[in-house]
Amino acid sequence: MTTEIAAIAEVCFALRARRAARRISRAYDRALAPKGIDVSQFNILTVIGARAPVSLGDVANALALDPSTLSRTLQPLRLNGLVDVTGRRGRGGLTLSLSDRGWDVLVEASQVWRAVQAKIAAALGESRVGPAIEVLERIDAAAGVP
Repeated sequence: MTTEIAAIAEVCFALRARRAARRISRAYDRALAPKGIDVSQFNILTVIGARAPVSLGDVANALALDPSTLSRTLQPLRLNGLVDVTGRRGRGGLTLSLSDRGWDVLVEASQVWRAVQAKIAAALGESRVGPAIEVLERIDAAAGVP
């Protein structure tokens, strides 16, 4: 039985994906800390910046987050004046956009992001970056959970 359990640990997609995600997140978090945000917040700012004005639900869908999780992660961004929220909860929904300060932080943080991205890409090998992203997308789709 122990051998069977060990074999599961060797091939478990969830275990390997979560471990890699934690390590990758730590690398981005350390680099982004001087900008006052972490990688989760950076991703939120990026999605809002790319689509603004955008609904809370659309941001949650783009990041595969539960809306309540997104709301909790979004709160410090609102309090720090990086994200403007209009509308109401309910049928009309909340609309998100970046404040001027939010744009400034996003632009500065994007430079930091590029450096970390390049470091990880170099460690992976430039020729493997595209295929790695493709594999991650295929695993995401295969999991079948929105």
